[in-house]
Amino acid sequence: MLDVITGTTGGPGGAGGDVFSNSISRPDTDGALSMERYGGDGGAGVTAAGAGANGGDGGKGGSAGNVGLGVAPAGGSSPSASAITEGGAGATGGGGGDTAKGGNGGAGGSAGTASVLVSGTVSGTVTARSEGGAGGKGGNGGDSTLAHPDGNAGNGGAGGNGGNAGAVRAEINGRTGAVIAESLGGDVGSGGNRGGTGGSTGLRGTEGGDAGKVDVFINGTTGAVTAASKGGDGIHAGDSGNVTVTVRGTINGTLSTETASSLVDAAHGQINVVLDGGVVTGLISANAAGRSTLTFDFDMTNRSEFEAAGASFSSYLSGILVDPTITGSATINGKPYSWTGFDSLSNLLRYTGPNDVVVVTVGPTPAGSGSSVGDAFGTPRRAGGGFGLPSIGAPVAATGPVRCLPRTFTAQRQGDGSVRLISKMLQGSGFFEFGFLRGTTFDASPGTPDWSVTVVTDKRNQHAEITDASGKLIGVCVLAGRPPQAFAALR
Repeated sequence: MLDVITGTTGGPGGAGGDVFSNSISRPDTDGALSMERYGGDGGAGVTAAGAGANGGDGGKGGSAGNVGLGVAPAGGSSPSASAITEGGAGATGGGGGDTAKGGNGGAGGSAGTASVLVSGTVSGTVTARSEGGAGGKGGNGGDSTLAHPDGNAGNGGAGGNGGNAGAVRAEINGRTGAVIAESLGGDVGSGGNRGGTGGSTGLRGTEGGDAGKVDVFINGTTGAVTAASKGGDGIHAGDSGNVTVTVRGTINGTLSTETASSLVDAAHGQINVVLDGGVVTGLISANAAGRSTLTFDFDMTNRSEFEAAGASFSSYLSGILVDPTITGSATINGKPYSWTGFDSLSNLLRYTGPNDVVVVTVGPTPAGSGSSVGDAFGTPRRAGGGFGLPSIGAPVAATGPVRCLPRTFTAQRQGDGSVRLISKMLQGSGFFEFGFLRGTTFDASPGTPDWSVTVVTDKRNQHAEITDASGKLIGVCVLAGRPPQAFAALR
């Protein structure tokens, strides 16, 4: 009978060092700028030297550190800029001797965080990427021809697990070409081959690497933008993180987002794209196994565009229930927008055009008292705990954009002259409509807590004060004129 001898295990890969984002800031130059860290690959498992000996396991890939790159304005232009961190690959397991098992593949190394801040000019691509190392392949099983005449063979070794990836951040305040921001979990290694007809192929690695969150801020001008968080492949796929893209500048090209894992048992990150007055000339797309939301946050002065955009949003949301591949489109401030793949749209459009005037004629009351309002015929009456609109004895005209503090509140002027009040204090994420100001009344939306909204008018301004059930002031929205003292106190 043969003795089973275990082969030597491959050594682990060396760990990559850290480079911290707050220590790297370079002016743009005529040369490419890069800050990269790579974990060392694992050492290969040793192949068994004789019959009955198992192959050695492959070494684990080394971890990579954090990387960061800042590009400051200096009058020049860099052809490219990149911040990349990658975990080392796990090594292949050693082959087994006759009748013996191959070694297991090594696990992939983890990667740190990656961040890029561009305030200058990069003519080419800007890349921020964190990628976990791939698991190593299992070693092949040994042949059993000599040891066992029945032809049974050694089993292949199992593949290694994938390495985890870190969070990624890209902020563009200058001018660049394409922008790529990715967090990619490492894939597992495949199982080793069986040594003959009687052995078993090794299992592939169990755990795919998890991916981190991805945050992108476009405040300047860029080419096409890609933002993705994808868990690695495996028997249990790695989780993907959330992807958030905020556009206040201009993207000359497409905006593509993705949060995906290869299997349904993984946790799927959410996609949130916010167009905060920004421009995207190409298609805005979401490929998400989880939730995906596209938010339009604009002031609009064209009433027909404002109304058409709202109708387009409703049409898209009705259609996507039937066909998830449909494309929606709208024109906002003369710029065309098109999108696909989003299962939710958030409409924060505000009409601020010249015909948006609310005129309320009420009976004389003390300036700023907030105690009574007038009905449609100017007869004073009590506010009744609802929405009070005191007057200085003359028609009150509210025009232009509405400004609110704190930023947890916002207000939108509607085409019918009403003011829509919105808060994100009521939910952990997203926005919640809590009512409308219509003429001299406040109509609370269903589910709104016991808040009071009172409009105060004096010689300098007209503003709405929002108070909670205890009477505490929690928000102020300026409808016309200069901000009141209470507005500044909420900054």
